[in-house]
Amino acid sequence: MAKRALRTFSGTVDWEQVLGLLGQHPASVEALVAAAQKVGTTPSRLNWVGIRLGREWANLTGKRVAPYECQVGLDCFMIDAVQNFYDLERKLLQQGTGSAESLAVFVVETNPELTKAQTSRVVARLPKLRKR
Repeated sequence: MAKRALRTFSGTVDWEQVLGLLGQHPASVEALVAAAQKVGTTPSRLNWVGIRLGREWANLTGKRVAPYECQVGLDCFMIDAVQNFYDLERKLLQQGTGSAESLAVFVVETNPELTKAQTSRVVARLPKLRKR
């Protein structure tokens, strides 16, 4: 995947955004639905986390972009995608030049890729639970 010049804040992403990204990949959607059902929930109740664009993104501050991550039972699902940033005239902007951050008014994510792992970067950062 392409390198990104993004600050690494995180924020939640709803199922509709995930579904919009994976809509052209029914096998990926089916895998997520099956994983949710396996742990007794629905996909819309899963807690997805994505990269949150910071203040340097003048018109996109707070927007969430890939990679998205979600813990489902013992499995961690990650969706990575390529981000293309556009200005008001729908001109593609080059990332890392400073112009993308100041001129971008919308982002289009393409080529989503779903992967599954046994560990989560998100869960690894959580404090350990203490036994009582």
